[in-house]
Amino acid sequence: MEFSVKSLWVFDFDYTIVDDNSDTFIYSAFPDKKLPSEVKSSYIEGFWTDFMQKVFISLKTSGKSPYLLKEILEEIPITPGFIELFSMLKDRKNKEKLDLLIISDSNSLFIE
Repeated sequence: MEFSVKSLWVFDFDYTIVDDNSDTFIYSAFPDKKLPSEVKSSYIEGFWTDFMQKVFISLKTSGKSPYLLKEILEEIPITPGFIELFSMLKDRKNKEKLDLLIISDSNSLFIE
């Protein structure tokens, strides 16, 4: 597909590009893929970012490396059709004719 005018393509990340929630997918780094009870019980509604910071601290404290977390994140299933869509959008003939934007409240490291 070739675009004749400049186009803007905007996507969400979780449950759009990937077929899961990237924040909760990282829980699989814990034993039995479950949050430790002390972390789980620390959640306060409306403070998701603070809660996720505690999740990452707990992962670090338990010796989980950033490389392991990256490997886990690479296992998040891509929503069917997105690989083909991004391949089409990446086509060299479209380079100057489109902008691609990912809007998400997810961790930017996960999106990268």
